[in-house]
Amino acid sequence: MPQDHQRESAVTLNYDHSTLRLFTFIDLGLLLCATLTLLCSAPTLSLAADPLWQGTQGDPLDVTLPTHALSGALDALAYEALSVTAPDADNALVRVGVAPVLVEGGDALLAQALTEALRAVVGAQPHAIALPQGDVSQLWRAWRAQSQRHQLPLTLTRAISLGRAMGARYLILSRLSQQEGAYRLETKTISVKQLRVIHEGDQPITKLALETFKGEALGGESRLDGVWRSAALPGWGQLYQGRRAAAIAYSAAASILALGAVVSTIEGLTARATYLEGSADGVPYRAEANQAFARANYLWAGLGAVWVTSLVDSFIMGKERRSLRLQFDPNGGVGIAGEF
Repeated sequence: MPQDHQRESAVTLNYDHSTLRLFTFIDLGLLLCATLTLLCSAPTLSLAADPLWQGTQGDPLDVTLPTHALSGALDALAYEALSVTAPDADNALVRVGVAPVLVEGGDALLAQALTEALRAVVGAQPHAIALPQGDVSQLWRAWRAQSQRHQLPLTLTRAISLGRAMGARYLILSRLSQQEGAYRLETKTISVKQLRVIHEGDQPITKLALETFKGEALGGESRLDGVWRSAALPGWGQLYQGRRAAAIAYSAAASILALGAVVSTIEGLTARATYLEGSADGVPYRAEANQAFARANYLWAGLGAVWVTSLVDSFIMGKERRSLRLQFDPNGGVGIAGEF
């Protein structure tokens, strides 16, 4: 009886070891299949860096960055600010938000021009995507209004929060300061992910360079711009001011009166020459010449009245305003806006 018990125990033990080996082989087979599947389906580092399309990416574009008075300084600031944000394998393009430039003295139009110019050179960097300036500026204005209302300074924590709200990985803050007649353009690059300032830049700017940039980037309209155009030609000043209906009315009236006055003057001179010949048939031409000269005088007077009215109208309706003349593009293009 004890021998039978030992034999049954041995058989049971052998059965358990065989089952264990069988399940072990099955598990190893499943693990090998899963590993091979992952290796075949997961992209490698070299494949992730390869171009998705071979050959030319569509029609070539002209992305040459035109130069202006501050091109060198802004390009140096942008390069230095992004030098510490080189992309890695997981983030080939870096989203950068360019906050509006703070200008001491509150010149809003100069601040807008500097912001657009800085964003243009940031967007021209090979690994950076400059976020749409309209969204960034709108969010920035909302924060400035809130900060002034509650007297909140711009701290690192708030700058990081603004960067997150913009959807930026990096936020570039900048300001134009003036000390003893010298200008400096300073930048701070904030890493929204690392929660710290990773770079500070500083570029000196001469007064001549800044004034030249203003002349290139900023335009404007004054009352005198419309007045001297109306003085040169009735209706031109109204056209410059964007009032096409008034421009057409003044130019048409001036043209009709001028044409009538010239024709009447020629008729009067012709009738006078015929009368001065002294023939008997030329006597009636005296009255005809007087009538033509009288009509011409009225027409010349009407033309003068239209001319003066056009001058006064362009002065009264004219406005003193400034505008951004250069429209900067983040891909490196610059366009000229405005009328001349």
